Amino acid sequence: MVPSSTAKLVRLCALALFAAACCLRSNSLRADSDVVYANGFDSPLVANAFFVSTQGLDTNPGTTDQPFLTIAKGISAAAADPLKRTVLVAEGTYSESIALADGVSVLGQYQNGSWARGLNFYTIIDGVSSVGNHDRTVVASNITSATTIDGFVIFGSVNDKPGGNSYAIYVSGSNANLHITNNFIFGGRGGPGADGSTGPDGLDGAAGSGRTSNLSIADAAYDAKDANGTGECDVANSRQYANGGMLTCGATPVDGGSGGGNLCPAMSFCDLWDANFGCLQNTSNFHWTKYTALDGASGTTAGGVTDGAAGPGAASGDDMIQIFANFYGGYICYIPPGTTYGLNGGNGSDGEHGSAAAGCSVASGTVVGGDWVGGAAPAGISGGHGGGGGGGGAGGGGKCENDGHGHTACTDGGGKDTLGGHGGGGGSGACGGAGGAAGNSGGGAFGVFIVGSSTAPVVSGNTLFGGSGGRGGAGGNGGAGGIGGLGAIGGTTGVPVIFCTDIAGQGGNGGDGGDGSGGGGGCGGASYGIYTFGIGTPVYCTGTNNTIVDGAAGSGGSGGLSLVNTGGSGASGVLAGCSFN
Repeated sequence: MVPSSTAKLVRLCALALFAAACCLRSNSLRADSDVVYANGFDSPLVANAFFVSTQGLDTNPGTTDQPFLTIAKGISAAAADPLKRTVLVAEGTYSESIALADGVSVLGQYQNGSWARGLNFYTIIDGVSSVGNHDRTVVASNITSATTIDGFVIFGSVNDKPGGNSYAIYVSGSNANLHITNNFIFGGRGGPGADGSTGPDGLDGAAGSGRTSNLSIADAAYDAKDANGTGECDVANSRQYANGGMLTCGATPVDGGSGGGNLCPAMSFCDLWDANFGCLQNTSNFHWTKYTALDGASGTTAGGVTDGAAGPGAASGDDMIQIFANFYGGYICYIPPGTTYGLNGGNGSDGEHGSAAAGCSVASGTVVGGDWVGGAAPAGISGGHGGGGGGGGAGGGGKCENDGHGHTACTDGGGKDTLGGHGGGGGSGACGGAGGAAGNSGGGAFGVFIVGSSTAPVVSGNTLFGGSGGRGGAGGNGGAGGIGGLGAIGGTTGVPVIFCTDIAGQGGNGGDGGDGSGGGGGCGGASYGIYTFGIGTPVYCTGTNNTIVDGAAGSGGSGGLSLVNTGGSGASGVLAGCSFN
């Protein structure tokens, strides 16, 4: 794999550190045992090894004068040959990822041509193999027989995949027969954590239905009216509309209440009469009954602890009594002691804003499925839904009464009951804005990563330069709550005015939805020289076993924005030479 421009820059900087470190490292390569000369075919190392050089070809037999081109080819050949279980690799850069084979040792720092071994011959491995989002340069899986990797310069990748780890050496299922010795190991860079997505805004509420807004124009559907049909008030005159605004937030309705309608017939009557005035003008003579006008219905509430309460439905007006009086030669409308007009529906309450979410705080992470995973940040909290507005109450109507002295205007078809205005529908509540999604943690950078091993492999004599953890992802912004639906106006006394009727109430407005809070920022990715999981506490970092130069941990992601409660920032990643878990 050809390194990217960013990876090349990182490698150049790492090589500068490597050159300085070479002057400090003790001579771990002994010429008396490890040097192989081109003319030394009687040497056991030559006779029992395959050779790899940047000047070779994989179609070659893998000898000193016709070496293989790739380390992977050398390992494959040695794994298939019971006598040649060693691969000697000459100086140069090998842009490949290698997987060690059980029982096959791989040794670097040999000179091209002469096959002399020395500290000044740099054998570099900087390829990448990816499993999901994670990159690995050298892989040692299920190594249980004597196997050594020694004398290499190994670069972890610059991983740009979201949340991806960079492993320079990845070990799993191996035991103490695996020896990782005398290498220069450079941690790479973990991938940036993915930013959290923005929470959707809440839907605006739906307006209630009601009378046309131009009050100078008659609206037969909502305005007061004279009854028609059979008798004083045929039931065909009754009306009740489902006119509250309707909205569902997810699976939860937050509808507005319907305005109060009208019923036939009226039920009031008079029991004391006068020859001239008809019913005596004393309210104690009337049996007042509220019947034609219906109360508005209450709105609907989502019912959660952060959801707004519904607005109550409004009371309707009381019915009046209209009587034909001889003295006046026409109808008189008697007003009850109570209210005759319909009241306005109550407004729904606003939903609460989503509470603030914290940022990621467990930066140390853990191992899941064989890979390191950074801590999780909480998502933002959605705002509550607004309550639906209550419906307006209907206006009172008028009961047509005969005067009891032979004037039967109501029963002979000459007079009718009247119905007041129909109430306006309440607006629905609005939906709450959703919380922003959490930012994801950045990927980690590891020099040597060991997991799932029965006993600790040998890791000694190495110089490790820590890599850089990926930055944490930013939390997603919280969605804004919707605006509650408007309540509609109720019917009037008519255009022209209908005698002995009153106006209806307006529907209440729906409550606004609460704003969602921003998601928490992700933790920065960790940077470890050596990280183990499940093998106890080996002595990798005591005494002079290995030299580790710290890298840089990833910065925590910022919290998502919100109109009210911004999410918390994530913690910076952990920076450590060694971590045994």
